[in-house]
Amino acid sequence: MDRLKKRAEFLAVAKGPRASRRAFTLQARRTAADRRSGQPEADPAPVAPPAPRVGFTVTKREGTAVERNRIRRRLRAVVAGLAADVATPGWDYVLVGRREALHHDFTALIDDVVGAFSHVHKAQASSSRSDKGQGGRGDRPRRDR
Repeated sequence: MDRLKKRAEFLAVAKGPRASRRAFTLQARRTAADRRSGQPEADPAPVAPPAPRVGFTVTKREGTAVERNRIRRRLRAVVAGLAADVATPGWDYVLVGRREALHHDFTALIDDVVGAFSHVHKAQASSSRSDKGQGGRGDRPRRDR
C-alpha cells in the first residue's frame, strides 16, 4: 500500500468524511481520477482506480517523540494487516493517532479500524446521494428577526 507523505495530501484528505474512535481518527477522501504525471496515453483504455494510500500522523500534544512513534507503529501494523480487506482503491486515508492507541488492546484496535473504515464509506455513500433538498436545515424558511 502506498503512503501519503506531503502536507498537501494530508490537508486534502482532512476535507473528507471522518470517523473518530478512542485511539485514533480516520479521515478519508476519494482521490482525483488521475494521479499520473498528466502525460496523454496513446491508447485511452479504461484506467483502474489508483491503489489506496494511507498516511499516519500524531500531534505533539500526544506525548514525547518515543510515544508518538510507538503510536504510529501500532497503527501502521494494524493497517498493514488489514489494508487489502478494508481500504478501497481510489481513496486516500489518514489515521490521526491518539495516546490511547498505546494502551488499547491490539485486537480491539483492529476492530476499531475495521469499523472506522466502514463508517467512512457509509458516510460518503449517504452524502453522495441525490436526495439533497428533501428535508434538512437548508429547506426551512428563514426566520426574520
